[in-house]
Amino acid sequence: MKFFFSQAVLFLFLFSITPSWSQSEGDFIRKAEHDFKLDRLDDALLNYEKAYAINPDNLQTNYRLGMLYLESIYNFKALPFLEKVANENPTPESDFYKYLGYAYQFAHRFDEAETNYKKFLSIAKNITPEEKKILNHKIAECDNGRVYVANKQHLEIVHLGEEINSPYADYAPIISTNESAMIFTSRRPESVGGERDENGDFYEDIYVSYKNGDQWQKAKSIPGNVNTIFNEAGIGFSKKGDEIFVYRHDGGGDIYYCKLNKDSSWTDPLPLKGKVNNKNSFESAATISSDGKTLYFTSDKLGGQGMEDIYYSELQANGTWGEPKNIGSNINTAESEEGPFLDFDDKTLYFCSTAHKGMGGFDIYKTVLDTVSKKWSDPINMGYPINSANDDVFFTLSGDGSHGYFSSVKANSFGEKDIYMVVMPTRDDREALIEKMKAMNLIVRKTKKEGADSNTYELEVKVRDEVTGELMDAELLLSSSDFADRLPDGKTDTSYVYNVPSKKEQKYTLIVKKKGFAFATVNFVLTSFVGEMQEVKIPIKMKQDLPGAVYVLRNIYYDFNQYVLKETSYNSINNLLEYLRENPTIRIELRSHTDAIGSKQYNLNLSQKRAQSVVNYLIGNGIDKKRLVAKGYGSAHPLASNDDEEEGRELNRRTEFKILK
Repeated sequence: MKFFFSQAVLFLFLFSITPSWSQSEGDFIRKAEHDFKLDRLDDALLNYEKAYAINPDNLQTNYRLGMLYLESIYNFKALPFLEKVANENPTPESDFYKYLGYAYQFAHRFDEAETNYKKFLSIAKNITPEEKKILNHKIAECDNGRVYVANKQHLEIVHLGEEINSPYADYAPIISTNESAMIFTSRRPESVGGERDENGDFYEDIYVSYKNGDQWQKAKSIPGNVNTIFNEAGIGFSKKGDEIFVYRHDGGGDIYYCKLNKDSSWTDPLPLKGKVNNKNSFESAATISSDGKTLYFTSDKLGGQGMEDIYYSELQANGTWGEPKNIGSNINTAESEEGPFLDFDDKTLYFCSTAHKGMGGFDIYKTVLDTVSKKWSDPINMGYPINSANDDVFFTLSGDGSHGYFSSVKANSFGEKDIYMVVMPTRDDREALIEKMKAMNLIVRKTKKEGADSNTYELEVKVRDEVTGELMDAELLLSSSDFADRLPDGKTDTSYVYNVPSKKEQKYTLIVKKKGFAFATVNFVLTSFVGEMQEVKIPIKMKQDLPGAVYVLRNIYYDFNQYVLKETSYNSINNLLEYLRENPTIRIELRSHTDAIGSKQYNLNLSQKRAQSVVNYLIGNGIDKKRLVAKGYGSAHPLASNDDEEEGRELNRRTEFKILK
């Protein structure tokens, strides 16, 4: 998602600041400016990062870093730098508010994003009608985003790790119906030919991975002569798994197909016969019905609703594909509709779009075919956290509907887009789908949560009232770098149970919620092991939310000697935000503490600014400022000795909230 900022505007703003540079800092900035003028943005970003490491208070460097991060694959990193400029420069040029709005939207701080978009629209001069239309669309996305985040679905989303993902773009997963094979597209240096396109990216190649038990194996270039020195992308699997659809950049871009050989290699790609491909248009994605007779695909051919539309074509008696038909104006819009996937039920279609009721970039939607009227329902947004304010694309499902796979840009991505799996809610028609798979001689695989008995930790979580000691029911959400907001796998009379794999050392955060109690947060690390299942007991004591009670907020992070919140802090603060929304009469004091390094006055000032930054975040997300008090305590109230360089000082550097009433 690019914003193509104006160099002229940036130079006007940047050189209105009078910088004070050390020689080496100045060298890096001059190199960065030279790279920027030549449109070498990656090099410019690297040199500005070096300048920032020397002097993090230079507002010119902060502004440029924020802008370059917005232009990069790491757009979610832009906010702290732009926020620092906003806090310390009272008179930025008008375009700054637009870019700050983008950064807030990526961080899901939709109220602040909307405020900055509207401020830009109110003060900027010579806004074109097209730019005004784009900004009003961004404001509508913020409205949608607030709704989706407030109604967050508790789904387990798993990053597929280094076996599948790389530091480069990995996307468009297509899954065999029985979930035994995955084909996806990647732009890696080891692509055939190893050449780059006009944008400096490696050409697309197709990769394949097979499942061994519950684990995807290391992805490899697809066997056969499918990949060439130019772009190839995997775009669809037949439901039987014996045929794949491939995009090739021939003409305007066409759809080909390959058949599976007995040695598990694939035949050379052959163009589809019939009327699907058009030499004057771009056909880029495909999915097919389980009987192989209806093909859904995307095209930018003339006569559509907008940029790329979804079409369908039916197989003719002579084996060719018939005249394409537009799927309809309730699905296709003036913007882009891409990545169609037809569910194994043959009536639910998933696709991604930059229109409809999205929250930013491409969102994933589903629509259902009325088998009587032959009309598709209005699209339904798949919601948060599947969708985000960034691009979320190319959704596909296993045959029984238990697992979804999609491409997304998230904070734990290795590179640009990475591939994720989501554990889907149990479907009413799952048994019918399994019977359909059996009838087609497809092996039915176990779902992810079945049969975990070795190389696994079993977490046994007991939740008690801190005062009475009585066991209590609660809502539990487990997160790690691989997944977020995972519900318990089961419950006994006394405990909640999670099964988590032990293949690598992993940090976990457990959030526990209960009406009438403040939420509890527990952080812990599990090391890797191989062998029989190990049990881990996690006791939780919940405090009632009574006046005077104090609670520590875990995972609130700032850079050293800084007070701008790091992006990794938002999940924890959002738990407090949700708590305040659910308890609208409660007032709190937000308290920040430091260790004893530095003078008392310096620590007092720093802690006050840090407390205020959290309060500002809460206000920006709709909490009445009358309910919030920011208070910095410096190093006055340590929990442990500051002589303990590791654990003591870390305990003392904390953020808390106290219930006032």
